[in-house]
Amino acid sequence: MKTKKPTPKIAESYRKIARNDVFIGFIMLVPAIFIAYSVFNWDSVLQNPILLGLFWAALVLVVINLAAEFLNWRCPHCRVFMGMVFNPKYCPRCGEQLR
Repeated sequence: MKTKKPTPKIAESYRKIARNDVFIGFIMLVPAIFIAYSVFNWDSVLQNPILLGLFWAALVLVVINLAAEFLNWRCPHCRVFMGMVFNPKYCPRCGEQLR
């Protein structure tokens, strides 16, 4: 792995990717909580068509957010998905320093 400072372009790109990652996570929070509520109260959700519609809408939002997360969380240097890492200093694929 490299020990030099990242290029300003790579560092700025990574900051934008990390900021978008946090934004996507916050957007996914509300639908995920509603899905958890629905799973534990499934009988009442099935009896109420509005709650059932909200459940399916929340499920669609979570799937869209997961796709956005997969498309966003890529190394700015090699453009490969970085995997399940939290705030990496180096790209786990190409070794480029990100921050």
